[in-house]
Amino acid sequence: MESFVSASIDSCRWSQAESASMSDEGSSGVFFVRMRGNSVVVVKGSQSIAEEFFAYQLCEKLNIPCPCTRLIQYTDDEYNRLKRCLRQLLSRDEGMAIKAERALDRPFFLVMEYVNGETFDALVHAKPSFLLSAETELGQRNLRDLGRIAAFDLLVNNWDRMPSVWPNEGNARNIMFGIKSASVADLEPVSVEYQQLSDADVERGALVGDSLSTMPFRVFAVDSVVTCICNDTAVGAENERNYTSKVSDFVADLVSSFVQTSPPSSLQTPFEGSVTRIQRFLQTVLLFDIGFNGCRLIGEGMLECIKSASILTSEDLSDIVQQCRQTVKRDWAEVWTTGLDKIRIQFFMQIISVFKAAIKLLEEAET
Repeated sequence: MESFVSASIDSCRWSQAESASMSDEGSSGVFFVRMRGNSVVVVKGSQSIAEEFFAYQLCEKLNIPCPCTRLIQYTDDEYNRLKRCLRQLLSRDEGMAIKAERALDRPFFLVMEYVNGETFDALVHAKPSFLLSAETELGQRNLRDLGRIAAFDLLVNNWDRMPSVWPNEGNARNIMFGIKSASVADLEPVSVEYQQLSDADVERGALVGDSLSTMPFRVFAVDSVVTCICNDTAVGAENERNYTSKVSDFVADLVSSFVQTSPPSSLQTPFEGSVTRIQRFLQTVLLFDIGFNGCRLIGEGMLECIKSASILTSEDLSDIVQQCRQTVKRDWAEVWTTGLDKIRIQFFMQIISVFKAAIKLLEEAET
């Protein structure tokens, strides 16, 4: 089976692209562009592109695993080369060409690293018992990464991934498991057929083949939604209080679980905490129970991210927003400005205050 690696997103030669396809998932236009040497780059247009760009910058600040991203804007020469490339590659299929034309009618595009792997909803046919095993170094790291992503989602009110405080079933397509690499021009294609890997290969987190033997499988957050609640109205203020209260209860329950289970009992009773909702989500998707130790590792990852986020200041967040504003040379119909105006620093600081209180409680319990 032919497979691909990520092309460098910093030097895309669109004239050398060999083929392109378009995702059927979601309402945004997501293109997978195959370059020379079996490498792929992802191109995405979105109505919420400014918020997504901000989310990726915040992910980088908090060390949340996600694909590297850069912006192409309509004032760039590359913008026309990209659109010309995609139109030409997709012109053979009339239906796809029409769909692509609608998706290309945007002033800004994200160019993203291609993650060579699977979304979580497809991993049920793989080896989740090794990929997320609390008994292996690989599984421990991935479980902690899931926890960090879950805590990040609490900060930005991303309801479209893991169902921690939101009344939904979650969206496993917004978590990926695979590899990414920025400089892969000299590497051979690699298959991510998990079923063909030996247990030892999966356990050590290495792909079969010398060229990529040291590249581990990892969890990645994709399509991060930022939903800041506006409190300018009575209804908005009530919604913000309700959400802050839910996060506060969740995080307090998380801290309480660690205090109660540290050190864990020899019987390893169920992890009595809010993480169990994430545990049930993973079990439903993967048909695999991460168990007590898996819950604890996710909780540890959440606390790592909560601690990192708790030291963010309003100036830090304002700087990220300002950097996003300055990235765009000239706006188009206020698309970029309107998107960034939805990023409310005050909302984030409310959640950060909850995080600070949780870390203080944990530190007091440990003394």
